[in-house]
Amino acid sequence: MKKPFYIFSLVVLLLIISLPGIFNRAEVESANRIYEIMVPFENLRAIAEAENRSDYEVLQEFKAAGLEKVRLDYLTLARMEENQLVSIYSDAELTEALRFSPEYKDSYVEKGIYVTIPRQSSYENLLAQHFYLDYRIIGGERFYYFTNPGVLEENIGYDAYYIQMLHKAAIDYVFNLPNQNNYESSTLLHNYKHPSLQGVLFSSGEVTGFPFEENIQVIRDALQKNDLPFYQQEFTALAGLPGLAKETNYQFIRQHMITLGEKSLEESVQQAVRAIKERNIRSILVTVNPENSMDGIAFIETLQQQMPAHFIHGDARPFQTVDSANWIQPLLLFAGVFFSYGLLSLLPFKIIRIAGVSLLFITGAAWLITDYLLLLKLFAWLIAVLTAVCAVLISANSRANLWKSAEKGATVWLSFLQALGITVIGILLIIGLLNGNEFISGVELFRGIKLLHIIPPFLVLLALFGYYLTKQNRHSLLNIFNQEVRVWHVIASGGLLLIFAYYIIRTGNSSLVSPLEITIRHTLEEILYVRPRTKEFLIGYPAMIVGLYFLPKKPIIGRFLLVIGSIGFLSMINTFTHFHSPLFISLLRSVYGIGFGVILGYFLLFLVVWGRKYWAK
Repeated sequence: MKKPFYIFSLVVLLLIISLPGIFNRAEVESANRIYEIMVPFENLRAIAEAENRSDYEVLQEFKAAGLEKVRLDYLTLARMEENQLVSIYSDAELTEALRFSPEYKDSYVEKGIYVTIPRQSSYENLLAQHFYLDYRIIGGERFYYFTNPGVLEENIGYDAYYIQMLHKAAIDYVFNLPNQNNYESSTLLHNYKHPSLQGVLFSSGEVTGFPFEENIQVIRDALQKNDLPFYQQEFTALAGLPGLAKETNYQFIRQHMITLGEKSLEESVQQAVRAIKERNIRSILVTVNPENSMDGIAFIETLQQQMPAHFIHGDARPFQTVDSANWIQPLLLFAGVFFSYGLLSLLPFKIIRIAGVSLLFITGAAWLITDYLLLLKLFAWLIAVLTAVCAVLISANSRANLWKSAEKGATVWLSFLQALGITVIGILLIIGLLNGNEFISGVELFRGIKLLHIIPPFLVLLALFGYYLTKQNRHSLLNIFNQEVRVWHVIASGGLLLIFAYYIIRTGNSSLVSPLEITIRHTLEEILYVRPRTKEFLIGYPAMIVGLYFLPKKPIIGRFLLVIGSIGFLSMINTFTHFHSPLFISLLRSVYGIGFGVILGYFLLFLVVWGRKYWAK
C-alpha cells in the first residue's frame, strides 16, 4: 500500500503548488460586489403615457427608488413614426390620397417609400448624417424618398432629446446596438461618447459585425477605445459572443432579465437575488407592466432591502482578470494522470487502469500540443467521472474488502471520509484546470453534465454487481432471470424507472419544481444564505452511509445503496463545475450538503439498527 500513498502524496503536493490560481479566482470574485438595476427607457415612456405623466417625472420617481441606469433603444425611421416624429407612406397610399385632390389627382407617384420631413431640425440633421437623402414633392409637400424598404429599420443613432433628459436626471444609460453597419456603429459610439454612456447591449441575438471576424474586431476596437463594456443576457443566445469576449479579454457584464407580472413580486425579487448571489450576475434588466408601474418601484426597493449586505448597489463593472501562471495547467495535467493511476491501482481492474491512464495521458498531451480547449474540457470531464466512480468503489473496498484483502475493514465514517477526500482532490484538479475569465463569465461551459449523472452510477453498478457476470456466478444471474414476475415487481420497477427519469430531467436548470419545494428552497436560503443540493443531503450521502454499514452484513442491500450513494459525490463535483458560480457559494453549498447528509445518514442508521433490535425481540 506504500506505492499508492506516495502517488497521492505527490498529487496533493502538486495541488498545493497550483493553489495560487484558485485563490486568485476567489479574490477576483469577492472583489466584484457591485450590482445594478436597469429598466428599458421605452418602458418608462410607456408608463408615462399610460399614467398621463411626463417622461421626466417617471424617470425621477424610479431614480428615487434606486434606478441608476436605463437601456436606450436606437432610432429608426419606423420608431420615429411610432413616436409621431415623421409619417411614412408607400407609393400606393399616396396615390390613393391624391385621388381626392382635384389639383393633384393626376400626379405621378414613383414606386418607393415616402417619409415626411421632421419638424425638429435635430432629427433632420440626424437623418442627413446617416442617409444620402433624395427628395420628392408630392401634392405640394416635400418628402424623403427611398427605394429600399429596409431603410425603415436601420439604426440612425440615438435620440438627443432623451439623452439630454437622462443627463439632466443624472441617469446613466446603455445603448441597445443592432448588428448592422459595424463601421457606422463604431462612429456612433465615438460621436455619443459621454461619461453617462456606460456600455452597449447587443440586440437581435448577434454581436455587431457577426459573422465576419474582421467586422467584429472593428466593434471590439471601438469598445476598447471608448472604454465601454458590453452586456450579455443570461440564457439568451448571442451569436459571435465567444469571439468578441475573447478579443476584449472577457470584459463584459453578465445580465439577467426579469419581466414583472410573470411571477409574484417576491418570487421575482428572489430570482434576482439568486442571480446576483449565485451566478456572478451584476446587472438586472427589469421590464415593468405600464399598467402597474408601482410594481417596478416596489421591485427596485425590495431588491435592495433583501440583497445580502456585502453587495453594493451602484454601477456594475466587469470582473478583473483571473491571473493564472502558464505552468499551472500542465502541472495539473500531470497531477491528473498520477491521480488516475493511484485511484485505479487500488482496484483490481488492470485493463481499465491501463486504458484510463493512457486515455488521460493522450488527451492531456494533445491539449499541450494543440492548445485546443475542448481537449482540456475532455480531460477534466474524464477526471470528474473517474473521481465519482472511484470514490465509491475504493471506500467500499476499504469497508468490506471486496477485491483486495486487508486485515480488517474500515469503519463507516472512515470509509466515507476516504470517498470525500478523493472527491475533493478531483474537484481541485477540475477547477484548477478550467480556471479563467472565460469560465467564470459563462462563455466556456463544462459540457456533458447529463452524462456525468448517468455514467458514474452505471459504472458503480457494473463494478459492484459485475460478479454475477463471471462464469462461476453466472448461474445466479440466470436464476434471477428465471424467477416468476409478480405484480409488485412490475410496479416497483416502473416506480424506479419514473424516479430515474425524474432524476435525469431535474439535472441542470429544470423548471419542474413544485410550489412546496420552492417554499422550502426560499426558507433554506434565508437561513443558510445558500441551500444545499437535495441530491446530496437527502439522497446521496445518507444512502452512502447506510450502504457502507450494510455492505459487510447484507452485501446486496449495501451495494445497491452505494450505487445511489454515488449520486452525492457526482453532485458535489457538478456543483463546482458551475464555473459561473462563485467558489465561495459552491464551497458553502457542499459543506451544508455534507453536514446535513451525514447527520441524516447516521440518523437513518440509528433507526435501522434500533429497528432491527426491536424486531429481533
